[in-house]
Amino acid sequence: MIDTGIKAEIQNSIRNAQECMATMDTILEKLPEQGPEEKERLQDLCNKTGTLLKEAQERCDRLF
Repeated sequence: MIDTGIKAEIQNSIRNAQECMATMDTILEKLPEQGPEEKERLQDLCNKTGTLLKEAQERCDRLF
């Protein structure tokens, strides 16, 4: 039986977001160096979001 509890739903959402972050990071690495300010800003946001997702996962693990 599939676990449809709140913990599983939260962890699935976090995992999906982490996969999106990994995809964005790969795309950012392939962007040309034109517009380095924008690329740097996107990379910074990607890194911060990754950190927030990691913290959310850790909190979820402690709660459940």
